[in-house]
Amino acid sequence: MKKIALFFVSILLLATIAKADLSVTEIMYNPNQADDTDAEWIEIFNNGLEVVDLSRWMLNGNHLESFLDPKQYLVIARELIDSDDADIDSFQSIWGSVKAIDGTFSLSNTEGSINLTNGGESDYVIYHNSMGANGNGYSLELFNGTWNESLKLGGTPSAKNSLDNSLANNEISLTLNVQNVLPEVNFEILTDDLEDVGIQIIANDTREIKLRAYVNDANGLEDIIKVSAEFNDKQINLTRINETFEGSFQINKELEKKIYEIKITAFDSLGNSSTKKEFEFIGVLATILETTNLNFNLVPGQISEEKTIAITNNGTKTVHVNLTAINTREIPEKNIEIFLDSWQPINKQGFILEPNERKELLIRIKVPNIKSNVFEGKIRVTSK
Repeated sequence: MKKIALFFVSILLLATIAKADLSVTEIMYNPNQADDTDAEWIEIFNNGLEVVDLSRWMLNGNHLESFLDPKQYLVIARELIDSDDADIDSFQSIWGSVKAIDGTFSLSNTEGSINLTNGGESDYVIYHNSMGANGNGYSLELFNGTWNESLKLGGTPSAKNSLDNSLANNEISLTLNVQNVLPEVNFEILTDDLEDVGIQIIANDTREIKLRAYVNDANGLEDIIKVSAEFNDKQINLTRINETFEGSFQINKELEKKIYEIKITAFDSLGNSSTKKEFEFIGVLATILETTNLNFNLVPGQISEEKTIAITNNGTKTVHVNLTAINTREIPEKNIEIFLDSWQPINKQGFILEPNERKELLIRIKVPNIKSNVFEGKIRVTSK
C-alpha cells in the first residue's frame, strides 16, 4: 500500500510541473541599440494551460517576480527602465512599453548559457555568436528547436518570433535597410585680394565675402534641405544656383585683423556634414606708403646704395606692419634687406606703428651673380 501511494504522489507532482511548460524563445545578447547593461534581454514563453507564478522560477540563479498567462510571451530585461546611470538608455526607451519585467543577469557577447528553472523543470540554452545576432541589432530566435538570427531588426520582444511568422508559411522575410550617405561638401571663398598662398582679404572698407559651395549627395541634390555658412557665430544660408550653392556676407573694416574660419554645412534628409576654411583679414589702409618706386642700377655681386621707404599709420589703432618682396625672380627675397636695428631680410619680421606715427626704413639689395637684365618686382606693405 505504501508503494502505491508514493506512486500516485509522483504522478501528480510531474503533472503539475508539466503544466508550466516555460521556455526561452528569444535572446538579445549583444545589442547595438545601446550598451549591454541597458539593452540585453531574454524572452520566455508559457506554452502551458495555466498561469505561471514566476516567483517559483529562477533565471541564471536569480529569482523572478511576476505572473505569465498561458500562451503569452514575457521579456526579462537587464534594465527595464533607465536607472541612475550616466545615460538615458533602457529596454523601454528603445523597444517601448511591451510586456516586460526587470531581471538580474549578464550575457556574454561570445558564448554563454541561460538556465530557466523551478528546481524540477528547466530550459537550458547554450548560445554562441556564430549563430548570428552578434552586435548587429538583431536577436537570436528559436524556431523548430533551432536558434537563428531574427529576420527583424531589433527582434520581436514579447511577440511571436519573426522566424515563426515567415518560415511557418514558407515565406522569406526581406528587410532592406538603406542607410543614408551623408553629403560631401566643399567650398571656395571667392573674395581674395592678394596673390599669396591662401585667402587674404584687405580691410579697406566694408567687405562682401562671396562663397560658393559644391555638394555631392548619393541621393541627389534634391535631397539637400539646406546649405549654410557659419562665420563669427552668425549663420548665412546659401542659395542653390544650378549645381552649386552660393551666398555672401559682409564684414566691417573695424573687425579685428586676424585669421578667421568659415564653416559650411550641408543638411540632407537624415544628417549633415561640414567642412572649414580659413582666411586672413588684413589692414592696408591704416598705413600710407609714401614711396612708390625704387630704382637700383647695379652689377652682379654688388650691394646697392641705401634708399628710404617712409610709412605712416594714418589710422586710429596700433598696427603691425610687414613688408614682403614678391615677383623678384632670380633675386632671392633674402637679398632684399631693410634696417630694423640691424640689416635683415625684408620678410623676416615686421614692426609696430602707432597711430599717426611715421617711420622711415632703409632698404638695400645684394645682387647675386646673375646675367644682366632688368628685374621688376614689388614690395608689398600690409598691416594688421
